[in-house]
Amino acid sequence: MELTQENIDKTIKQKFIDKLNRNCQKSLKKLEKSNVKHRESLGLLLQASNTIKNANMNLKKYNFVDANSLLRATLEYIIMAIMIELDEVFNEFIVLSNNDIQLTRKHTIINTLLHKFAKHLKEISPTLFYDTTNKERKKLIIDLYDLLCKYSHASVVVSIFEDIKSDKEKCIFQVKNGPFYN
Repeated sequence: MELTQENIDKTIKQKFIDKLNRNCQKSLKKLEKSNVKHRESLGLLLQASNTIKNANMNLKKYNFVDANSLLRATLEYIIMAIMIELDEVFNEFIVLSNNDIQLTRKHTIINTLLHKFAKHLKEISPTLFYDTTNKERKKLIIDLYDLLCKYSHASVVVSIFEDIKSDKEKCIFQVKNGPFYN
């Protein structure tokens, strides 16, 4: 096989990305059969999986702003799903769904969730975060969220993406956002 970027991308997709996707689906199926504390967690994780697929379809069509908006929503689903299992967030989460009840939010404000989630990253993945401090994990998750917000809300970004006409330029953004989904 000739060593080209296309062949490298294809091999990475086959050896890593496809396996990751299959394992995520297997994990979701196992989770459906397990005893989660709150069924809402499972619903949020299943929605996150669907939303990632939709983001991928948008990336393939060069709809970068929509894809980033979906990725931000996915991050929010995952964080909320984990936090309602691990923290005192559940009761407030349930009350939020009832519009008739006035609530002063304390635990479900996104910045609060991001800070608390960062503290749990080490227990979620001890291998990945074994030598990181709380401060580093908090900066990592907040920076990721801020980046996704920046590329989904800013009208300037929307207009920049709209001005890109060349397929080569579009491909650069596609690679930056998800290189192995072509």
